[in-house]
Amino acid sequence: MTHLVYAVDCLSGLAACSAPQFADAWKKSDWSEDDDKALVAWSALHRRYTGEIVDQERQAQSPLPLPAHARDIGTALRVSCLGARDLDDVAARLSLFLGSAEVAQARTILERFAPRADQQWRAARTAVSMSLAEYVALGERSDLQALLGQIAAFYVIGENGAHQTFDLVLRPPGAGTTSAQQLGELAVVEVVAGETATDRYPVIAHEMFHAWFAAAPIASQTALVDRFVATGDPLVGPAWGLLDEVLATALGNGLVAKLVDPADYARRIPIEEGLYNDPFIDKVAKALLPALEKRIAARGTVFDEAFVGEYLAAVHAAFPDGLPPRTYLRPLFIPVGAASAGTLIEQSSANHIEAYDRLDESAVLVPDRVAWGTAIFTPRRDLDRMSALVPALALAAAKREPATAFVYAFARRPVGTGFLFVADDAAASDRLVKAFLALGAPLVEGVIVR
Repeated sequence: MTHLVYAVDCLSGLAACSAPQFADAWKKSDWSEDDDKALVAWSALHRRYTGEIVDQERQAQSPLPLPAHARDIGTALRVSCLGARDLDDVAARLSLFLGSAEVAQARTILERFAPRADQQWRAARTAVSMSLAEYVALGERSDLQALLGQIAAFYVIGENGAHQTFDLVLRPPGAGTTSAQQLGELAVVEVVAGETATDRYPVIAHEMFHAWFAAAPIASQTALVDRFVATGDPLVGPAWGLLDEVLATALGNGLVAKLVDPADYARRIPIEEGLYNDPFIDKVAKALLPALEKRIAARGTVFDEAFVGEYLAAVHAAFPDGLPPRTYLRPLFIPVGAASAGTLIEQSSANHIEAYDRLDESAVLVPDRVAWGTAIFTPRRDLDRMSALVPALALAAAKREPATAFVYAFARRPVGTGFLFVADDAAASDRLVKAFLALGAPLVEGVIVR
């Protein structure tokens, strides 16, 4: 059932997954137009209901977003289906969220794809299951247990983070990277038939470390943000945006990988994006590794006061000239003009995104998002209306800019950065976004794209 549901989620665009490989395996000669319609219907069922499942005990005001388990309705729907025993069990789980007619529709969709999923699973089941003993053996290694214990202490996890479940789902063969995603306390990790457990174990650990950071004491998390902001470092915004992924990479793809497969670790270290397929996360993680390894061995934590300085030093060592503009959009706040920001939302790599079409919708959030990377989309005729979002001097300079379409960068306080995307039509706005994302030079204030 997990293999079936994951594949349908992937094919319908609901999952972060190896979409090309799944499409190649499924969309063959027997694929039909009705199959495409079924995927659209499956996606619509999952997207129909929205909302957040809010943990009142972990609510806290913070100038930057805190690590947190994803507990939105869409994630809950996905998690409810994974691990089901059969279609009856899937239907029973979905009935907690959907009406009876919708549950029946969902079951009909899965019944359509179930025979093909079953055939694929039976063909590869033996090869995948053979690796189970290797995973068990790794989990029982005393040196690996000791390292994971040190990392658990580093994150200061409590009971909320101690229980982790992993679904290993079969990814069809084919070139390209595999995908993994942490959904609360459940990690869904793609595996390829024939690979060894050592190939995948660092990725599993990487996902678990995201969950551990999210489970750390909320008071410690807010204090950590405050220490970042208090430094006044010009790279604080993007540094915080990279932190969760950098730590999971350095610890999982770094220290765990070094222990379970030292030869492969040594091969990856000198390769650009050898640990993670994002140039910023990869470089900072590698720069942080020496200090992080010492801190882990000494039973230090991410919440120790000295950690912030160590981490920011690694960011500056990795990027001594500064970071390019797109890294300042992690997290990303779009208080107005979201309809023009589709390409930016899709390609920014932002780990947190809030986007609105009208300022009156987002106005209440603006004071609490000043430390976020802020992208403002407006036609030139509406520049005066942006006075609540753009400092007076920056707005005056933007109004003097002769170009008909441009991006103006400006500093916000305490640590945020704003980008004013000025364009009078959708085509010009999209051109600005693409040029902005392509910028490789460090950020400077003023007009950065014309």
